[in-house]
Amino acid sequence: MRFSKMTTFLGRNGVFNSIGLRMSKMYNAHKDGTKTQVLVMEPITSKETTGRCSLEVPVQDLPQLIWELWKHLPEYQQDLVRQRFSVYTDSLKTLKFE
Repeated sequence: MRFSKMTTFLGRNGVFNSIGLRMSKMYNAHKDGTKTQVLVMEPITSKETTGRCSLEVPVQDLPQLIWELWKHLPEYQQDLVRQRFSVYTDSLKTLKFE
C-alpha cells in the first residue's frame, strides 16, 4: 500500500523515508513443530526498495490490530471507511466501535 504522504521509519542504519508498506503472509515454524501464520509488514523506501526492518503480526491477532487502528481514525474517516466497504457487506453500514 502507498501512503498519501512520505513518512519515516527507523532501520538498523538510521532513519529513512518511507512511501508505503509491503505486506505479505507467511508461516513461522516453531521448535515444537507447530506453525503460526503471520502478516509481515515492511516499509517501502523512497527508492522503491524494501527497508531493512519488518513487523510480524499473527493473523489471529489482526482483528485486534484493526480495532486499535480504527480507534485512531477521526469520525469523518470512520464514515468514509464504512461507505467504501459497504459494497462488500451490509453489516459495515451499522458498524459502531466504542
